[in-house]
Amino acid sequence: GWEETIVFYNDADVFRYERPDELTDPRSGVICIPNNYRYPNGEQMAEGQLRVTCLANYEKWVALDENTYRSQKEICRKAMLEVALGYLPNGKSMAKKLEERTELLDIFSPRTIKKFTGHLDGALYGSPRKSRNGSTRFGNLYLAGADQGYVGIVGAMLGGVAVANNRILRGD
Repeated sequence: GWEETIVFYNDADVFRYERPDELTDPRSGVICIPNNYRYPNGEQMAEGQLRVTCLANYEKWVALDENTYRSQKEICRKAMLEVALGYLPNGKSMAKKLEERTELLDIFSPRTIKKFTGHLDGALYGSPRKSRNGSTRFGNLYLAGADQGYVGIVGAMLGGVAVANNRILRGD
């Protein structure tokens, strides 16, 4: 396994924090292994999670017909994973094992984000309009994290706590 929980990477000569010309730019991104902690007595979770995020072009994604959209998501997933695994110890050599042991894939694009959050151009982080209770137009979907609070990790944590308090403790 890996000891990392988050890795920011850039495989290009210059990092460009801008909309890529193509559907995605897999050369830079963020790898998250969110449940990768040191548990007591050598215990560990029965399953793990690996998330890879990279820059994407909303206009290119929404211009695709449904069949092309689905096939391009898979092509982009493979390209992103290939680059990202190079930044994890023995990642490239573990690629086949990772594919074999994968039980669930959730591949989303800016088009998905726009549909479920309403974020302008399918932006992943934050929204100019906050919903204190995390509600969306979907009855059982609540936004937590940076959508509800400040930007960054602290904002995501505070926003998550606020929504959990409203939804679970208060029953809003």
